Amino acid sequence: NNTELEKFFKIEHHTQFIMEEFITGNIISYDGIANSKSEVVFETSHLFTDNIMDIVNNAEECVYYTLRDIPEDIKEAGRAVIKSFKPRSRFFHCEFFRLTKDKPGLGKKGDLVGLEVNMRPPGGYTTDMMNFAYNLDIYKIYADVLKTDTSDYQTTHPYFCCYIGRRDNQDYKYTTSEIYRKYNKDIVMHERMPAIIADALGNEMFMVRFSEEKDVLACAKYILKK
Repeated sequence: NNTELEKFFKIEHHTQFIMEEFITGNIISYDGIANSKSEVVFETSHLFTDNIMDIVNNAEECVYYTLRDIPEDIKEAGRAVIKSFKPRSRFFHCEFFRLTKDKPGLGKKGDLVGLEVNMRPPGGYTTDMMNFAYNLDIYKIYADVLKTDTSDYQTTHPYFCCYIGRRDNQDYKYTTSEIYRKYNKDIVMHERMPAIIADALGNEMFMVRFSEEKDVLACAKYILKK
């Protein structure tokens, strides 16, 4: 707010700062692979329940999941970004805010605001999430694009695939054994995270998949219950 901004400028700073207006919203991504003509060959989308900066700064848990269906406005905005940046024969990872309240000068609640563009795969184990969500091999699609500039993959997008990261310093209600007893058939990956990415993604991860979004959210709530 203005009071905090004025207080900031009353302090003598010995370094440079780049400042941006604060955005209140949820992060949603547009991810995929483009061919040598910058045409989108594969596309998907992930929804983040919390933003990575808060997760790192506050040592919070990380939860995000692959959507079965890409929202039409994300598809439209994402394709426009790819058309503008023209990535060739490579992965892409674009992030947007979906505003959770009106922001004068930027948009109304529910509108999209651009956050960042990366001409690389999304981080962590997100490419594995694509494989589990769609029952495909994303690396084969990439190889197809490099060889033939296209891919004949087929998928019905059968699942939501969710990443759930737990912290070692938290006292969770349910043990790993209890989680497996309840969700054994739904867990597709379970690992300790490398220290280099643990700040952003947690120390222990569970990757699960479900055909219904409500089951994804219920599972995340169960695993992270204190």
